[in-house]
Amino acid sequence: MLRLRWPAAVCIAVAGSALVGCSSGRTYSAPTPFTVTDAAVGKLVQQAVDADSVATKLDGPASANCDTQKTCTISYTIEEPVGGASSKADTEMIEPTRQIWKALFTDPSFQSGTITVSGPVTSIGAKPSTDVYYSLTCDRRAAAQINWDTVDGKGLRTLCAYAPKIKGMPGMPGS
Repeated sequence: MLRLRWPAAVCIAVAGSALVGCSSGRTYSAPTPFTVTDAAVGKLVQQAVDADSVATKLDGPASANCDTQKTCTISYTIEEPVGGASSKADTEMIEPTRQIWKALFTDPSFQSGTITVSGPVTSIGAKPSTDVYYSLTCDRRAAAQINWDTVDGKGLRTLCAYAPKIKGMPGMPGS
């Protein structure tokens, strides 16, 4: 059995233990128009994740394989998530895909795609490795129902085909 390694807390209390506030840190806006190519999608993933201060950062370049601009398989590995609970997976790992999807669907020839996110895990025997956290597949039917600028992780998980792969991810039995 593999478990997501989650270090401690995300927010810091200021002014004597009163929480002053937290910003979403989401300032990246998907480029429009966008033409789907392997190289353009790889660059898009890098830019979208880097610009999102809440997102867990990439550990290496993203891989994109798009067939004649109609479907894409995108995969990337992230560094260790900083959240302390499953609810953080939405904001740190799932919501950062919003602007990626938004850009992909501005290309009229793009029909569907799958994003697979991997990262560090520790086995029950304390051996570290990299494993798939989740995959998310969206198509035009789902995209027609989504406001990419405001949808949250639960909305993405509900409208797109979400498949958690390890314990600790939202929707995974026993998490």
